[in-house]
Amino acid sequence: MQEPQDHTNEIEILRHDLQLGAYPIGFIDSVMNSYERGDCLKKVQTLGFISINYTRGVSEKFKSIVNRYNIRTVFKTLHTLRNTHMRTRPKRFPQETVNCVYTIHCQCGRSYTGEMGRPWAARLGTEAKLR
Repeated sequence: MQEPQDHTNEIEILRHDLQLGAYPIGFIDSVMNSYERGDCLKKVQTLGFISINYTRGVSEKFKSIVNRYNIRTVFKTLHTLRNTHMRTRPKRFPQETVNCVYTIHCQCGRSYTGEMGRPWAARLGTEAKLR
């Protein structure tokens, strides 16, 4: 079992570490005071978790209903800056590659290295287009 002095030492170490982490003194004091009062021990067990798309007006009402049943609600949005401004390029097949350096290895052990600006399929001819 932990001695009262050990507990006090741990609290002081925690307070010191939080100060080093640039937490405001007022915040640290309020958290420590709530701990001493036992407020942090009055946790309500969460039955579940739900993530839903945010819709103004509807989401708040939904959250208030599920909170009655101790279900944690998190909102997400479909329209983010990343989704709006980032476009992914369609996947290119190796035969469509342009402006690249290539090496062709021969069975005799030698190899040829070249550079091309045309698509790979055009360089190899119609045989590559059929594959």
